[in-house]
Amino acid sequence: MAQRLGLFAIGQFRFERGKARYRTWREVERRPLDWASRSLQRAVFTRQLSVGLAVLLTLTYGLGILFSLKTHRELFVSAESGEASESPWPIGLALATLAGVTVLVALVSEIFVESVQKAAEAFGMTPAFVGFIVVALVGGAAEMGSAFSGARKNRLDLSVGIALGSASQIALFVAPVLVLFSYVLGPTPMDLHFWPGAG
Repeated sequence: MAQRLGLFAIGQFRFERGKARYRTWREVERRPLDWASRSLQRAVFTRQLSVGLAVLLTLTYGLGILFSLKTHRELFVSAESGEASESPWPIGLALATLAGVTVLVALVSEIFVESVQKAAEAFGMTPAFVGFIVVALVGGAAEMGSAFSGARKNRLDLSVGIALGSASQIALFVAPVLVLFSYVLGPTPMDLHFWPGAG
C-alpha cells in the first residue's frame, strides 16, 4: 500500500511539473522579445562578472606570489634546501640560461605541435581529444617528472608544491589573463563560462 502511494505521489509530482513546464513554454512563446532581452541581459552580466572575476583572480595570484617569494619566504623553504651548500648563480648567467632555455622550449613546442597535428590526422583523433588529453599529458610531462623525482627523494613538500602550483597557476592566472586579453586581441570577448553547464 505504501509503495502504491509512493508511486502515485511520484506520478502526481511529474504531472504537475509537466503542467508547469507547459505553462512556461506557452509564456515564452507569447513573449519572445522578453525572452531574448533576458538572454541578452544574462550574457552581458556574465561578461561583466567574468571581467571582474578575472581581475580579482589575477590579483589574488600576484599577491600569492608576493607572499611566497617576498614577504614570507621562510615559510616556504624546506629543511633540506637550507643544508645545501650550492652557491647561487650570478644574475647574468641565470638570465642568459633562462633566455636560451626559452628559445629551445619555443622550438620544441613548434615541432611538437606539427607532430601532434600529423599524428591526430593519421589516427583520426578529434581536436577536443588532442587538446584535452594528448597536449595536457605531454605538456605536463616535465612537471610530473619533477614531482615524481621529488617524491623519490622523500621531498613531499616539493612534489605537492609542483602539483598545486601548476593547478593554481592555470586557475588563478592563465584563464583570467586569457579572458582579459580576449577583449584586446580576440575577435570576440571571452568569459569564464567556458562551456554550457560550467557555471
